[in-house]
Amino acid sequence: MSLVKQLWIAIIGLMILVFFASFSISTLSAKGYYIEQLSLKNSDNANSLALMISQMDKEDVMVELLVAAQFDTGNYKKIELLDPSGQERVVKVHETDVQAHVPNWFKELVPIKAGKGVAQIQDGWKQYGTLIVESDDRFAYESLWKTTLQFLLWFLFAALLLGAIGTWVLRYLTSPLEDVVKQAEAIGGRRFITSQEPKTLEFNRLVRAMNTLSARVRSMLENESRRLDEMRYKSQHDPLTGLANREFFVGKLESILRDEDKNTRNGMLLIRICDLLTVNKTLGHQKTDQLLKGIAEQIGNTVKQHNKEFDEYLLGRLNGSDFAVILTAIDDLQPVAKALEVFMSTYAKSYAQEVNLQLPMAACTFKGDESRQNLFQKIDSLLVEAESEKHTAMVIERSIQAKGLLLNANEWRTTLLDALSSGGVVAQLFPVVDIKNRLLHSEAMMRLNVDGKALSAGDFLPWARRLNLLPQMDLALAEHILGQPKVQSGQLQVALNLSIETLKELQQRDILVDMLKTSGCADKLWLELPERAILDNLNYFIEFCELVKPLGCKVGLDKAGSGFGKISRLQEVGLDYIKVDAVLIQDISRKNSESEGFVRGACTLGHSIGLQLIAEGLQDIAELNHLEAIGLDGATGPGVPIRA
Repeated sequence: MSLVKQLWIAIIGLMILVFFASFSISTLSAKGYYIEQLSLKNSDNANSLALMISQMDKEDVMVELLVAAQFDTGNYKKIELLDPSGQERVVKVHETDVQAHVPNWFKELVPIKAGKGVAQIQDGWKQYGTLIVESDDRFAYESLWKTTLQFLLWFLFAALLLGAIGTWVLRYLTSPLEDVVKQAEAIGGRRFITSQEPKTLEFNRLVRAMNTLSARVRSMLENESRRLDEMRYKSQHDPLTGLANREFFVGKLESILRDEDKNTRNGMLLIRICDLLTVNKTLGHQKTDQLLKGIAEQIGNTVKQHNKEFDEYLLGRLNGSDFAVILTAIDDLQPVAKALEVFMSTYAKSYAQEVNLQLPMAACTFKGDESRQNLFQKIDSLLVEAESEKHTAMVIERSIQAKGLLLNANEWRTTLLDALSSGGVVAQLFPVVDIKNRLLHSEAMMRLNVDGKALSAGDFLPWARRLNLLPQMDLALAEHILGQPKVQSGQLQVALNLSIETLKELQQRDILVDMLKTSGCADKLWLELPERAILDNLNYFIEFCELVKPLGCKVGLDKAGSGFGKISRLQEVGLDYIKVDAVLIQDISRKNSESEGFVRGACTLGHSIGLQLIAEGLQDIAELNHLEAIGLDGATGPGVPIRA
């Protein structure tokens, strides 16, 4: 029972007690007063009338007229004149029931029994008779009943007024309790938030204690996250440039080549510093390090300036002199390659007076059906051609433009808009299983029906991104999934991959939220976004979580691994699960102890705040037992067989 209800019950109980006490005292006092006054009136009127009759002639008619006149002028219930033998001479009785509106139970509860007025009438020296006067008590009952009703109404008004004031005061005093309850619920949900300390002493002590608990747990999570992040960074990055090291870069490349979507077109660029040993001798160790850092920075800046051309990117340092870039889901590699050639040429010229700096570069595209060995052979041959130019030059694969289905932006825009209007955006489902090989949910991969052919995401998503149509594509896919009978009946749960553009375009985001609200099956959706996109746009993600979490949706990270250092911030929004990047899972399969230690620590940290951790890119379902030993809760990938 709420405090407000308890307050009302207490006030009502107290007012009832006070009412009955006051009623008893006031009513008994009034009753005594009325009885006293009626008794005096009866006695005075009886003596006065008896004296008048005693002094007049005792003719029966005159006596009766005098009694009748007295009866009519006063409020009497009965006037009775008896002879000395007790026989009635004159009797006047008020026969109308004027007390009908006063409840009988009230008259029985508060009986007014005034004493009758009795006087003797003389006729000379003889007794003429006895006069008995009884006043009408209806006015006393009516007055007492009216007073009682007014008393009751005032008490009801006072009770309501006190209840309203008490409710307002209670709500004002307990307003900090809402924050306390939210904080307690958050801690129960393993979200360790802090609240502002209220002024009320008791609440202040409680909130302070809970804030201390949250702060300690948060500090523990941050320290553990920081430790894991440092472990991950050391095992995955080149210490000088901060780019991915060869092992991690190759592992990421392998995970892309093994992706379920074999038609996605990706790009790779290779940059080499010719004769690094001579450069090092000429410039010196310290300045050569600055040169390497500058090249890494130039590559990163160039790639980021063209981020609308691709989905994700990875920069790596393969060895002392070779830098590489992977761009996923890119349709046209030439703009990035040409821009990089310009930047690198300018950078090489800045060292022209100190050293002959040559930076040959190569660029090619690849798909998931290509082997790593063939890819490296292809780009190495292009790099050899670039080296033969004897200066900073970019050699681009000649067939790089010949693989698109549609060639220009207008054709793609028309195709995508037609598909959106005709329901051509559909989903292909891939299973995600728990560690016991039971279906957790199905992951929806976007497909596009064009002229009777289903295009994979790699064919059209680069153009959808370039044409700013990703939010509309996400909405169309969500509508398609929510319309599936198995989802509506609760037989199937589906993970929907969203783009960060959908969250950043507030109108499209609100349309998606409204769609989820009206669908009736929002609790069957697992909404996920790439980790890198979330960490770069954290506020948009937090706002989105606050909108969809109350609807029952589960929210998670996809391709996670590099952002565990910020997981303590993410847990505040009620994150439900994390899908660990396939490159880490492949490292575990190759018995990479550093990656295994990192994933094991991430599982421990994730479980401590209620997260499920799911492995991506599983190649063999038989590896589930090993994943369970590490602490993972599920898996998805080519090794998980598709179910009917």
